[in-house]
Formats: sequence, structure tokens, C-alpha cells
Amino acid sequence: MIVSENTFYIIIGVLVLIAIGVYLYFRWKGKSVSGSWITLIMLMVVFFVYLYTPRKLVVESCENYTVEVILLPTQIEDVNTSYGYKSYVVNNTSNTLSFEYVYYGNNVPKDNEVSVFIEPGEVKSVRGSKIDYILSNPDSNIRVKGKGATKTVLSCDVEQ
Repeated sequence: MIVSENTFYIIIGVLVLIAIGVYLYFRWKGKSVSGSWITLIMLMVVFFVYLYTPRKLVVESCENYTVEVILLPTQIEDVNTSYGYKSYVVNNTSNTLSFEYVYYGNNVPKDNEVSVFIEPGEVKSVRGSKIDYILSNPDSNIRVKGKGATKTVLSCDVEQ
């Protein structure tokens, strides 16, 4: 089951409101300790659903793309999807897409941070449920606290 990103955020908001409603109900009944634990567990479940639900990014052209959320594991063309901290990029353009990492400050590449090239008509899984710069140029510098930051970039390369 695939839904738009806005619908996914509405679902998350409704789940948070239900958790708050459960807490208020138990508090009204005089059992606030039970309600607190149930609410905490519900909010933790909502957090993990938000974090580990994969995104599907369909690139139609070098200027046009759509982001959807995969609620239930499904199949995108020949690729089986699963839960995890990842996004599935569908390249429906005639150009090669490149998924890269940009490092700011003192950050250095980690072992699992590798660039991925996505050929036309191909579907690939990339690490991270959110891509910071989609079909746009990354900032030359950003404000960071501490050592630095790592951002992800999906760019459209020149037609081959």
C-alpha cells in the first residue's frame, strides 16, 4: 500500500492524537500510571513507524518528481520493498541519476556511505528515508553545531 507523503503525515498525526486521547481517558478514569505507559508505548510505535517506513521517489524528469510512502511491503517493478531506513528511487527519465553524500565541517565518509548511480528505467534502494536535496544543488556551506553534518543529494546527470 503506497500513499502520498501528505497522507502519511496525516496518519501519523491521527495516531499521535489517539495516543494523547488514551492518556487523557486513563487520567480521567483515575489510572494515570497505566495511561502514561500505554501512551508512551504508542508514541514509541508511532516514532518507529515514522522513522522506518520507506519512501518511494519517482523521478519523471530532471525537474519533476513525486514522493510517496510505502506503508505495506509491495513490489515496485522487479524490486521487493521492505521496511527500513531507506528510500526507493524510480528513474523514469532518459538520464542517469546520481545519489551522493555531501560532507560539511569535519565530517568524513563512513563505510556504508557510497554513491549510487541509477540508470534510466531502473529502481534502486538508497540509504536514508529522507533525501535532503532532490534535483537541486546542495548549499556550499550550512550552519552546524559540533563537528559537522552529512547531507544527501539526488541529482540528474547529463543525458547519455
